[in-house]
Amino acid sequence: MLRALIRKQRGFLISPVPNGRGLVTSTPPHRVRAWDWFTDSHRPSVETPTAAHSEKLSATTAIYELQFHNIHSDCIDRYMKLCESELPRISGADEFPCELLGSWMSVHGIQDQALHLWVYDNGYQGLQDLMAVLHADKTNTAFRKERNKLITTRNNQISMEFSFWGRPQPRVGCEIYQLQAYRLHPGMLVEWANYWARGLSIAQTDNKAVGGFFSEIGRLYQVHHIYGYTSLQRREEIRQLSSQQPGWDELISSTRPLCIEIESRILKPLPYSPLR
Repeated sequence: MLRALIRKQRGFLISPVPNGRGLVTSTPPHRVRAWDWFTDSHRPSVETPTAAHSEKLSATTAIYELQFHNIHSDCIDRYMKLCESELPRISGADEFPCELLGSWMSVHGIQDQALHLWVYDNGYQGLQDLMAVLHADKTNTAFRKERNKLITTRNNQISMEFSFWGRPQPRVGCEIYQLQAYRLHPGMLVEWANYWARGLSIAQTDNKAVGGFFSEIGRLYQVHHIYGYTSLQRREEIRQLSSQQPGWDELISSTRPLCIEIESRILKPLPYSPLR
């Protein structure tokens, strides 16, 4: 049993909460082995359980930016054309230290919203360098001025990848994507990672798992999972197949109490999106 195995290896305690349900919490640092879900090759990079989340959960210095743009409903076509003329230019030029991994429009769930996923291989220095370069780039300045006329609000999330998930790779034939957003109870990110590091293989039916990220700037204890499907019907079929696999019920029942809020939306990749 997935939950029993993790408790046995890490010595979990069940602490009571006001609603009477048990909440999984880790034991004090001196009683917990650091990162049982890592393979032996990963363990030297994490020597103590007191290291920062970014050091323990991610094996790379690369950071990711999730951009959310809420668009005026009558300006969506103009917005898409404007972004198509500029975002690939930034991603493909050597002077811009970034790479566009995906661009989507939300079609189910939140409406009239675009999502762009960027990666900065040089970490925070790359993000800082990009801001300076874009500020001096006249083409991008004109782009942002026009774009801001078409949107109502925008926000971003600076995140890192879970090391057991890895960098998102291109998929063939993915007509739709699903973005799962999980807002965790403070202090539960480590527990989340332990369960999903062991359970990700269950979620890999049909190679649908694209990427997993945890926030560093923005709303903290925010986790995003991205999945790719050929269609909504195939998504439903894969969900049924996953639910029948040993360990799935344990994974869901163990991670659900760690969440404050869960949100799902279906995304359609834009024509220039590398992930499509």
